[in-house]
Amino acid sequence: MCFRLTVKNIAMTDKIATLILDVYDNLSVSMGQVILVDEQIVPGVTVLFIEDLLIPEWASLGAGMVYANAYTTLPALGGVPCCPQVSTTFWIVKAIVHDVAVVSVVPSVTEAFPCQTVNVSVVVRNEGDAGETFDVCAYYDSALIGTFTVRDLASQAEKDITFKWCTGCLQPGNYTLSAEASVVPGEVDVKDNRFVDGAVRIKPRVPPPPPPPVEYVLPKWLLAFLFLLAMLVGANLCCCLLSWWTRERKKEAQTVVPTPSVKPRQEHPFKTTKTCSACGREFPGVYTFCPYCLTFHGNDY
Repeated sequence: MCFRLTVKNIAMTDKIATLILDVYDNLSVSMGQVILVDEQIVPGVTVLFIEDLLIPEWASLGAGMVYANAYTTLPALGGVPCCPQVSTTFWIVKAIVHDVAVVSVVPSVTEAFPCQTVNVSVVVRNEGDAGETFDVCAYYDSALIGTFTVRDLASQAEKDITFKWCTGCLQPGNYTLSAEASVVPGEVDVKDNRFVDGAVRIKPRVPPPPPPPVEYVLPKWLLAFLFLLAMLVGANLCCCLLSWWTRERKKEAQTVVPTPSVKPRQEHPFKTTKTCSACGREFPGVYTFCPYCLTFHGNDY
């Protein structure tokens, strides 16, 4: 609390005075006293600024009073007033608290490989009485991940911010995540502006296993074509074999088998037969006439 006290010395020489200020709240309860002992007041007007008084939290809100007196020395030592008492009023109002805080830092995974992107979720809260605009920075160890500006965050409101952390080129190991909110004007409690989370482990990259051998499967249309082609080749082969077999059988049938020369056996004349020129029947050759129609055939000999 600051007061400006104006003192006027109408004498022609310097004066020594003790200045006392008594401060009261709206219920006339004393909030404190400021004593300036043996102040040298030069001739003319002297302006003094008093900043040694703090308003306690229990002070009643509303119009307060301050009384100023000037004494030759302390009243307890027999000092007498140098001038009449003066007073003025002032207003005691609720102080506006400015306070922002980081309440959590949560990574999307606790283990990752190099070049993998990790989402870092940061939650900030405005714990003050007025809207605030401030910056939030996320870190892994002491390296900056990114910065985000929170604008006009209402009192007692929260905001969730997601930072993209690319772990490329990082050596395997443990990395600690943290986030920090910038100090807003008038902020006193700055301990909660920074929040440190646990560690994220970057694992060494393992080469992927070789892909399994790919079994080539012929398309169905090709299989059908090959089947038809095999059927045609087989049928053609069967036709060729049948044709060859037929030709060979014909050759065998046309081949003349020589028979041994045998003298014709002369039959006995009595075993020969004759044919009747009249009736056309056959009869033994020994007869000179046809036994059926009795036609003579003696001239046949």
